[in-house]
Amino acid sequence: MQVLIRYEIKKGHVAEHVQLLQQVFRELQDAAIPGFGYAAYQLDDGVTFLELLDSEQGPGPLAASPSFGRYRATLDARCAVLPDMTELREVASVGLTSSATTLGQVRPAQP
Repeated sequence: MQVLIRYEIKKGHVAEHVQLLQQVFRELQDAAIPGFGYAAYQLDDGVTFLELLDSEQGPGPLAASPSFGRYRATLDARCAVLPDMTELREVASVGLTSSATTLGQVRPAQP
């Protein structure tokens, strides 16, 4: 299962959002779940985020994560544009790797 999620965070909530995301990634990194990949990206506008889920087990590992539960519980309140989820079907790729498990890669919004 591969899913792309796109949403926009309200300008005053970006730092909180990034902090919550980093907590999720710390927990997932510690869990080291086989067949599970998750990445978050911040676009140049500073408020638009993309998340990519690649999981053989579906979204189950996220649903079981306490940090993700805290992140998700307040996500709608932080959003200017609510998440839009699209299931992906890979056509081709080469050499694509994620640095999402490297903490601190989600940079803060630029003023």
